Amino acid sequence: MNVIDIIMKWENQYDFFSQGRVEDFDFYSYLRRELVNTAVNAKNGVSTDPFESKGQKDTGAKLFFKLLKRNEKPPVKNVDLLILCHPRRQKEGDKYESVFTDFLEEEFPNSVTLERLFDDHSHFEPPLTKNICYVDKLTLNSYVYRIMMKTFHSKEYNEIKTRVQFIMDEPLRELESYLDVPLKRESYFERATTLFFFRKYRRQIYSRFLEEVNPRAMVEVVSKSVDALILNELCRERGIPVIELQHSLLGPIAKYPEGIVEKESPDYYLSYSDYWSEYQTYPIKKDHVFSCGSPYFERQVAKYKKEKTPHNKIRVLFISGTAYGEKLSTLAVELAKAAGDKVEILYKLHPDEFGRWAELYPGLMGGGIKVIDSKDVSIYEYFSDVDAQVGVFSTALYEGIAFDISTYILNIPFAAEFIDFCRDGYGILVENGEQLAQSLLNKEKPKKSAAEITERFWKSNARENIVKTIREITGL
Repeated sequence: MNVIDIIMKWENQYDFFSQGRVEDFDFYSYLRRELVNTAVNAKNGVSTDPFESKGQKDTGAKLFFKLLKRNEKPPVKNVDLLILCHPRRQKEGDKYESVFTDFLEEEFPNSVTLERLFDDHSHFEPPLTKNICYVDKLTLNSYVYRIMMKTFHSKEYNEIKTRVQFIMDEPLRELESYLDVPLKRESYFERATTLFFFRKYRRQIYSRFLEEVNPRAMVEVVSKSVDALILNELCRERGIPVIELQHSLLGPIAKYPEGIVEKESPDYYLSYSDYWSEYQTYPIKKDHVFSCGSPYFERQVAKYKKEKTPHNKIRVLFISGTAYGEKLSTLAVELAKAAGDKVEILYKLHPDEFGRWAELYPGLMGGGIKVIDSKDVSIYEYFSDVDAQVGVFSTALYEGIAFDISTYILNIPFAAEFIDFCRDGYGILVENGEQLAQSLLNKEKPKKSAAEITERFWKSNARENIVKTIREITGL
């Protein structure tokens, strides 16, 4: 039984989707994403802090005044769509595009976009999005409110934490025993208490915001962010349908026990294809899941796919990630030694690895491996000019298959999703650099063609499908 199956059995045993609650706050639904990710990482030998802040540069007064600048005041009211966009943007000319949702502004011009904060409490600017407002000041005020409660109303604050701990402590100890990993239980008790007061404050502001914006529907990505969870609750109370667009490979966090429907989750889910609709067991009604595709993926393929330029060497793109980068970088070094000058290795780092890769993976500094540690060049441009891709767990691996390249997966526990992918004939499992070198030099291919694989994972005509589905749901 794998990690997520153990967790789902445990969730059912303790009925956390109804019992993981303090007052009207379903704290378990707010914590589940971090709990699942931490458990999976720990089981695969990756030690993480479930609530670690990533890339935070500004603190104290500097952060205070930075967040004070922008509020959630909407530029327009009585809109067709409220779009809760992802703060990670891509440069398009001299502006930054929200790649998952900006196309909706063209199709539904009477819309407003609300942008959450990025990991370092900032935004990519200037935005391509027109009608946009931000959660900065709301976030700041909820931070202040929580600190005030903890400082001046410590009895109430500690009572909430005690109630969470009473519900969760023993079950978490039991889960640690089942999985034989530490889960940093105290982090969850404190985080649940923090979120109790964040939610209490933000609900008031978001309630007024929804009254002003008065949307016919809300479209979002990353529905498990704190702001999305709160807005989803409020929209459901008001009868405003919420539609989530798939934005990445979600992995274990998208799997829920059968029959669970959360009030904090969206009402509808628009996936990349039938594969994802069947694979994920999201906590919404089954007949509210629709296969639509990815407009951004289709645009990038159309823009970058081209006839490959012949090379004297086999060009191989490694796609890294913090949770498995150590082992994947070792594979790249082994390949360089085994294949010598017969291969050219490009090692594409995840943004979280950019500033510290030399410290994390010193082996990459030798052996002629080209390390890519910037976002200046689209990964699709690399896809268009390589012969193979190598990875463990990334949405990018599914994107690369559209460029007629072979996919190789390092056979480690973290690659569980892609191990099945390989068994189904879509990729090739490798154990070490020598085996990978032999497979590349022998021009070994997956059992299924790139065209077959692409259609399996990416439904075509995505933009039209998404717009049509939104119109059918909303009557717009």
